Amino acid sequence: MGTPYREMEETIATEARLDDGMVAFGRWRSRLKGMWITGGIILGAALILPGFLIATELQFAFGEVAWLWLSVVGGVVPFLVMSSIGSTVARQAVRTRTPSAIARIAAQYHVDEEKLTELANLAGSLDSKTGIIGGIARQILSGP
Repeated sequence: MGTPYREMEETIATEARLDDGMVAFGRWRSRLKGMWITGGIILGAALILPGFLIATELQFAFGEVAWLWLSVVGGVVPFLVMSSIGSTVARQAVRTRTPSAIARIAAQYHVDEEKLTELANLAGSLDSKTGIIGGIARQILSGP
């Protein structure tokens, strides 16, 4: 009579490949975002000392005293700006490169590109709600 269960579509294997593909997409996405965010943080860290010195010199140019807290703010602001720029560029890079990465991963893992795109869009919508600055602000505002 035959074995009808062998003629059915292998849903378990398909789901496992989809899971593996989504893990690969997540790793790719994390590497790409990490690269851009790290670059922004490194550039921001390189601007801390010049920002501090410029703020101190401007205070001495306009008066006889320099307040430490104002000099520290002058050093921290460039760091925060560059970190925010790195985060924004990372989000845009992921948004731009996602379609080609999904096509490559779908072909590599033999999964449906539409399902992988749907899961990637879900991950992207979650990411936009949990950005670095927004996450920090929510942590501060939520309290202990």
